[in-house]
Amino acid sequence: MIENQNPVVREAVGIFNDATNLQHALDALEEQGFMRQEISIFANDIAPVSTDPEMPRHADAVKDDPSSPRQVFIPVEIMGEVEGSIIGAPMYVGAVAGAIAAAAAGYTVAVVLASAAVIGLAGGAIGYFVARSVRNKYDRALEAQMQRGGIVLWVAVRAAGMQEVALEVLRKYSARDVHMHDVPLNGSAKIH
Repeated sequence: MIENQNPVVREAVGIFNDATNLQHALDALEEQGFMRQEISIFANDIAPVSTDPEMPRHADAVKDDPSSPRQVFIPVEIMGEVEGSIIGAPMYVGAVAGAIAAAAAGYTVAVVLASAAVIGLAGGAIGYFVARSVRNKYDRALEAQMQRGGIVLWVAVRAAGMQEVALEVLRKYSARDVHMHDVPLNGSAKIH
């Protein structure tokens, strides 16, 4: 039996000009049976820095380049969960620490509760600013991609019947330059 010496991954590719249509496309792709790990966007943060503002980060330059760094697109609902966790963790730790400290010092229940509330709110405030920083960084990365030609979305197609489904979804949600390509596990993309 001869093994395939050059295995490839078949991908649908599209470029989005706004994050809202990208989010809708992601939701539709998942509804059609694509798994989250089969869907990726250009990883702007880890792309090589260039003095030429058009290269190598411009969408047209990276869409068919198999060496382009990729990352999972974080949907709005997941980003909300991340923000909630970043806010909630220091709030909880602060409240518990405040309550334990006040109780250990022998204060009344009212003082213990007040300590928990004040320190918990302080922890939550710190968490809020950290969460906003994380969200702003993510939003800036998407905005930077839009300014460089759009957000490139790749969808790995694991079965022949899924190819048209992926292309249809990308077109439905206004992706441009929608096409298929084969990405060798080693080498350059073959465009279709």
